[in-house]
Amino acid sequence: MNFKGVKLLVVAALLVLFVTGCSFGKTETLTCTNTQNVSGIKIDSNAKISFKGNVVSDLVLTMDISATSDLMKQSWSIVEETYNKQYAAVEKDGVKVTTKSDASNYKYTITIQADPTKAKKEDLDKYGMGSLAGAKDTIDNTKKDLEAAGFVCEK
Repeated sequence: MNFKGVKLLVVAALLVLFVTGCSFGKTETLTCTNTQNVSGIKIDSNAKISFKGNVVSDLVLTMDISATSDLMKQSWSIVEETYNKQYAAVEKDGVKVTTKSDASNYKYTITIQADPTKAKKEDLDKYGMGSLAGAKDTIDNTKKDLEAAGFVCEK
């Protein structure tokens, strides 16, 4: 099993998501989705990014993971264990991570909520989001970057 590849894919997607911001003043929201199939694992990612001024004020990233091959289904306990270690439940200082496993249907959901205006950089670093702290850019540039990385986005 190549979980390192899945982890690198998720981290790369998160890094692209977090170099963000928006036009000054009002709050805007960008919603982006992506589906990846890697080594018998399907990952449906949904990111909802809120911008206030030209910074990210809130981000919710949900990854719905499911086994698509018999090998992954047979090894589901290892898949669960891997994700449980990588995404242990957390709730502190602007970062909340929750997980839900449905072993009978070979599904695992990870939800990461982050408020980079409250979160510490070192806490965001644990999820590949360290660049979110203090990052500034426009919602249009963020949309363009995410679409270039394979996401489908709408404002």
